Amino acid sequence: GSNEHDRQSIGDRQNLLSME
Repeated sequence: GSNEHDRQSIGDRQNLLSME
């Protein structure tokens, strides 16, 4: 549901920060 989507978004953001 909504929570799942939020978690995925957070994961993507963390991934971007790690790449940077």
